[in-house]
Amino acid sequence: MNKSDVDLDIPVSDYEFTSTPSTQVMIEEIFSYSITVNYVGGVEYSLVKAPSGMVINQNEITWMPSDSDIGQSTVIIRAIIDDQVILQSFTIDISAPFSLCNNLSDINTKFIRQKN
Repeated sequence: MNKSDVDLDIPVSDYEFTSTPSTQVMIEEIFSYSITVNYVGGVEYSLVKAPSGMVINQNEITWMPSDSDIGQSTVIIRAIIDDQVILQSFTIDISAPFSLCNNLSDINTKFIRQKN
């Protein structure tokens, strides 16, 4: 079987997301994303995949990552417009404002040396 033999039934939609989310956030910083689509009527939004604690209220996503979220998280948003479904997927990079572990021993050592 070659590629031309495969028939994918992917519905075509007249609608699309017109907003682009931020893909960087630091721990203990609020992530906020206002979703927009090319439709002015009623749209039903939901999170298909999201990190723990992320919420969606109408077209606004909010989340505050903690140190256990450091790394990458995938988010998938579903919008239903006139019985058509569109999806938006993105990855958020979550980081700390400074290294949480490696620098502590160096800082303490420098402080003690400077004090003596």
